Amino acid sequence: MKGKKIMILAGIVMATMIATSFAPMFSATSNEKNVSETKMVYKEIKAIHKSLPTVGTTGNILISSDNPDADDMHPKITRKGSTLVVAYEKEISSMEQGIQVVYSQDNGNTWDAAFLFNSAEFPSGSGLLQSPDIKYSPTADEFFLGMIDPVAEMYNMEHAWIPGDIATATDAAWWGVSGTGASDYEECAAGVVAEWFIYLAIAETSGISRGLELLYSYHDKATDEIYQPGDLHSGWIAGFYYDAQSVTKTAPAYKPEMATGTTKICFVIEHYNEETKKYEIIYKSTVASVDPLLTTSGGGPGGMDKYADVEVWPWQGIIAEGTDPDVSASDKIVVVYMNNDNIYGDWNIICAVTTPTQPEYQPYEWQFTTVGKPLMDEKYPAVWVSGNKISIAYVRDGNLYLVESEDGGATFGEEKKINDVDGTVAMEPGTVDMNDLGIVWTDTRNGKKDIYFAPKPAAIITVDSVSGGFGIKATVSNAGTIPAENVAWSIDLEGGLIILGKHAEGTIPTLAPGASTTISSGFVLGFGKTTIKVNAGGAGKIASGFVLGPFVLGVS
Repeated sequence: MKGKKIMILAGIVMATMIATSFAPMFSATSNEKNVSETKMVYKEIKAIHKSLPTVGTTGNILISSDNPDADDMHPKITRKGSTLVVAYEKEISSMEQGIQVVYSQDNGNTWDAAFLFNSAEFPSGSGLLQSPDIKYSPTADEFFLGMIDPVAEMYNMEHAWIPGDIATATDAAWWGVSGTGASDYEECAAGVVAEWFIYLAIAETSGISRGLELLYSYHDKATDEIYQPGDLHSGWIAGFYYDAQSVTKTAPAYKPEMATGTTKICFVIEHYNEETKKYEIIYKSTVASVDPLLTTSGGGPGGMDKYADVEVWPWQGIIAEGTDPDVSASDKIVVVYMNNDNIYGDWNIICAVTTPTQPEYQPYEWQFTTVGKPLMDEKYPAVWVSGNKISIAYVRDGNLYLVESEDGGATFGEEKKINDVDGTVAMEPGTVDMNDLGIVWTDTRNGKKDIYFAPKPAAIITVDSVSGGFGIKATVSNAGTIPAENVAWSIDLEGGLIILGKHAEGTIPTLAPGASTTISSGFVLGFGKTTIKVNAGGAGKIASGFVLGPFVLGVS
């Protein structure tokens, strides 16, 4: 079946608009015949900003300490610089479950609640939210949170934009989407490319049970409006796509995970193969830059948008038989999953690594390494990659273990136990997540399901200040505990008439713990107000100024 593009039209029920003072919806025109409506609804949610009680043992810190008599589960972690941010499912009552977002500014020692998303307070909401995923965009300086309301009659695809300065944020933009012809939403995953967010949902879509639906959108912080690619770029690219299985059969799909690297964005799913009666891991990958991702119409099989259309993304295929995948990406893509295809029948963790240099429409070649101990069940893995360093976490007999590779997955060191109370880690999918600074997991040591955090030795890059004068200068620091190596940085000037110096980039070879260095745009020539965006090692800072010839004035 040929994949269809589903457009978003500017229309919403007037009564709903009046009742909730919604911001404008997506709007676009289309050259396709099958035009149908997809409704969106908006709500502003106020920040909580309450300190959470500090409870923990050495190395293990309880995050969800404000909810001791109910269950919290399925954590996801991201960061802006040294600020850690975690989203997780929070049981509010026997009939309600929300998504709580918390943050730490001291390497996870103390935590504050920032937002609680409760769909009972959302238009048409059921009171049940699940499947959180949260990512940070240095370009937009925002956190993007994806979540699902599986019971609501409409607006099931819910997502929010949270300001990058989460500790001082007063509100967040909360949107819900009703996909045309879609129902029975189950799970979601989130991705970020520059200032654009990508939302992948598993739902009953276009007559396919547990099919894939993909949404691209952009948040205009000044107006709180959101746009699809066709609104802001030449040509026409859809905001919504679904996978009708013309290339890689993906339905029924389970357990989506998504990651963005330096050149590619990739997601993985668990798929049940009706012919073999076994589960297998499917990946799909495309470019990780706005141009050509959202500026190239057509060019794919059947005239579909080859970089944007999820059905014909240029790299996709089956990795192997397995279940419960996770994915991370840098200059390479790393996928981990569970597999029991061995002579003993126990569950092992498989690490599959690729350097994504294959031509378009040619499947990746994967290198496989088995992680874990013989005759023992390792389950529910999570992975993080940065350069050649790969970290993998997994659960065995109720304990959480971490193994790491320094050579791109060719070899791994000895495993390290993370939880300091034996046998308390929840044995369930989605129990653990991590990034380069730490690990979060669901733990049962207190009689209920709680969220715990443990730090990892890491370099923590921050952009401390941006100044003007003769060009742009920025101070970059390492607030972590180990040296930072090969830190990529960029300085961009947007707006105004910039003749020279609009973009500068480079690499900091090494930055010791506690050390700082200055990066510079070099010579700038132009005139007018400009927005200055500085990125370094995943950390970002945005400032404004006025370019007057070779000088940049009034930077703030």
